[in-house]
Amino acid sequence: MSQPEAQRPFLSRVPLHPALLWAWPCAMLFGANAHIVGASEAMGPVALCALAGLVVWGLAFAALRDARRAAVLASCAAAIFGYRLAFGVVSDTFAWLELRGVGSFPSTKVRFAVTVAALAGGSLTAAWLLLRRRAALDVQTLVFNAMGLTTVTMALVPALFGGAPPAPKGAAAQAVAYQPGKTLPDVVVVLLDGYGRADALKRSYGYDNGPFVQALEARGFFVAKDARANYLTTDAAITSMLHMNYVETFVTPEEQATQRLMVLQRHRAQNPVVATFAALGHRFVSFRTADHRVDLAGADERVVGEELGLPLGHFDWMVIDSTPLGVLLRRLRPGDRFKAHRSWIVQALEELPKLLAKRDGKRRFVFAHVTAPHPPFVFDEQGKAVRSKRGFFLNDGNQLFRTEALLGEYKGMYPRQLQHINTLVLQAVDRMVANAEQPPIIVLISDHGPRATVHWEEQDKTCFAEAGGTLFAAHVPGLDAQAAFTDTISLVNLFRVLFRAQLGADIERIPDLTHYTPYKAPFSTTVVQPNPDSPACKAWFAIPPLRFGPDRGLVPAGPVPPPTYPSPPGR
Repeated sequence: MSQPEAQRPFLSRVPLHPALLWAWPCAMLFGANAHIVGASEAMGPVALCALAGLVVWGLAFAALRDARRAAVLASCAAAIFGYRLAFGVVSDTFAWLELRGVGSFPSTKVRFAVTVAALAGGSLTAAWLLLRRRAALDVQTLVFNAMGLTTVTMALVPALFGGAPPAPKGAAAQAVAYQPGKTLPDVVVVLLDGYGRADALKRSYGYDNGPFVQALEARGFFVAKDARANYLTTDAAITSMLHMNYVETFVTPEEQATQRLMVLQRHRAQNPVVATFAALGHRFVSFRTADHRVDLAGADERVVGEELGLPLGHFDWMVIDSTPLGVLLRRLRPGDRFKAHRSWIVQALEELPKLLAKRDGKRRFVFAHVTAPHPPFVFDEQGKAVRSKRGFFLNDGNQLFRTEALLGEYKGMYPRQLQHINTLVLQAVDRMVANAEQPPIIVLISDHGPRATVHWEEQDKTCFAEAGGTLFAAHVPGLDAQAAFTDTISLVNLFRVLFRAQLGADIERIPDLTHYTPYKAPFSTTVVQPNPDSPACKAWFAIPPLRFGPDRGLVPAGPVPPPTYPSPPGR
């Protein structure tokens, strides 16, 4: 005699597993990236993945007219939804074993085929076996529910047990004390992501950026000859700049123990640089970036919004790219993300002069983070649109550029994109100066150099002579910038020098240091020194440059044609 419905265990009666197993890929991504992705950012995509499972369940029910059998089919279909993520887990496991000398494993194509075959075969076999007998529906539902709960819980373990980073202690950030009566004009800081120092570009890419340096100097800029990165990650570089100190000094030990970059988001939201400009009466203007994780919160004005093709966040695209939807979008509309990124870069630099043209009597502190010349490569040296066959990726270092061919792509395409960015920057600078009521302070900086060689897990495989040299160019009317900033300036000292020189603030310069941090342990830092003779650098220097051919494939790259930059206005 069968047990009454109400007396049977809940997990045997109610199939929760379609929603759980469809949510698993999203939960897995969140768990693996919990150090950089907040719960609020992940909540929407995880819920949508679960909803997709319920939709598939509803379609299966319409065909079978049996809720629990339909649920089994819907859950088996989740293997198709998450196949790319499963392949990533398998591939990363093989790579981890190979690095530790366990053995040599099949090629990427073989691993991919094995993963897909295993998922498809396992799902079809499970569906066939479990749907054969109606009497086993209670057992089937219980087994699948248990599987769903287990996989989602295991996926979320890094986030669940990592704990939310503690909020910074104390009140809001304090402004720097400065001399009464002192003030500043409009201050514009343009961060060009991944822009390398001139000598490093010459050594690593064979590219002579001297004409751009000379064009800046002709416009009154001081260009530091030995500027260096404080960190090789954007999050840490921007946060240390805004706190005018190294992150290890203001991030508490409890926060550091979480090893989660979300800690830096909170510190960026309250920082002494923005507080000082607020005390001076400046409006704070920030730009939305291609990677919104490093956006600055609390701005009085926000520039470049979702109308420029960036309605989705970084984690949203991570989820899409890990599912068949990402493959479908790349097949049907392969150029959309490249076009949106290209448009965003151009329009961001066009918006800067417009801000200084406003005649409203308000001074502004503008921080514009432009994700270029950082990959993806979307311009050639003449500004023509280009795109890779591999799809749209914001990654760099060994997260993406793993083979010699892909490193050759970086070496060939990076200077070409940089040359066009130079043209756009000079045009923006000239228009800013022309539009301003009084001469503005303009600072062009980079958070780190190009990162083709950065290995996010193994420090010895990184060429710091490539990644550690940065752009630093400052136009400060009435200031002897050469004496104030010096050639070895880094971002941590930018506002220390500026506030001391222009506001009389009693704040000293600190040593300019470069730190290496593993990707998943952002507070486990090591101070490093660039060494062009290191094995990592020698291997990098020997790689021949490649560029995109007519079919977007890679072909040998010749020298980058010499640039022609606009002369300074009035000359």
